[in-house]
Amino acid sequence: MLFSLLEAGAVICALFYMVLVAREHIACWFFAFVSTALFTVVFFEAALSFSMALNVYYMVMAGYGYWQWRQGTNDNSEAALTIQPRPLQFHVLVIATGALISAILIGVTSANWINALDIIMSVFSVLTTVMVAHKVYENWFYWMVINALAVIIYSASGLTVSAGLFALYIVFAIYGWREWRGLVRQNAQC
Repeated sequence: MLFSLLEAGAVICALFYMVLVAREHIACWFFAFVSTALFTVVFFEAALSFSMALNVYYMVMAGYGYWQWRQGTNDNSEAALTIQPRPLQFHVLVIATGALISAILIGVTSANWINALDIIMSVFSVLTTVMVAHKVYENWFYWMVINALAVIIYSASGLTVSAGLFALYIVFAIYGWREWRGLVRQNAQC
């Protein structure tokens, strides 16, 4: 019962996070922290070690994301950190790095298919979370794929509420992309 309540609380906080990050509201990082703290316990109980470790990382990144969004630009100017697209070379490097790290971890752990997907999802989630903290526009496309992997992993692990959340996350990633696309266009006109 407590396990289900923790999972439900994590899901509710995660939904608040998604809506607020898509709207570029700094309070998203508070909900990110609470949600990931709860998910850390849930994934520990479900024996998904990479998802658990990922959520510990997310807790740290919630603090970093909050700090980064509060800091603005690196030159200490008054301007806030803005959403910026990155060139194709950036994404080729991110994907190649993520694939290499995932392959090494899968090889070292001799993971079964669920754990292999958990590793891939976790590695790319780490990289994509850094993109969110730095407001990299294309992060939403990564999240669409990552969330689809999460649906498969959590469904296969019996975490149906979490699987449902990540199915909803796919929709939120599309929503977030559309919101940020509008903000990018608005910033380009200024």
